[in-house]
Amino acid sequence: MTEKHQLLTDQQFEQQFENCTLPPVLVTYEAHLRLAYIHVKKHGIKKAAITLYSQLTAFNTNFGNILIISKASIKSFVKLISYFISKAATTSFRELMLEFPDLKTHFLTLLGQPNQTENNFEETETRNDIVGFSSL
Repeated sequence: MTEKHQLLTDQQFEQQFENCTLPPVLVTYEAHLRLAYIHVKKHGIKKAAITLYSQLTAFNTNFGNILIISKASIKSFVKLISYFISKAATTSFRELMLEFPDLKTHFLTLLGQPNQTENNFEETETRNDIVGFSSL
């Protein structure tokens, strides 16, 4: 089943999220994955993590969500997305989700696996932080 955010182009989705005009009902866990995917493809890991943290914080604040997301969580989230992008034979987010469905369904398990990237994740602390993040 296609999520409604998929009806938007990457540019529309990114811009509406950044401007806080994307309806919150469209901001699913998959939408977070997509936003990270867009930023990693455009900017690389470091800038993607900074931008994603900033945009998620602004979006949550704008819509009255008091959930605090740690920078470490965002960094690990972006690293994991980047890892799968580098392993993918695909060129779009939709195809990435088809190739690696566990990104959507078993994210915490993937996060706990060692050596997903050259740098190990800050597993225990980040894993706990991401539990709240993944339920957004």
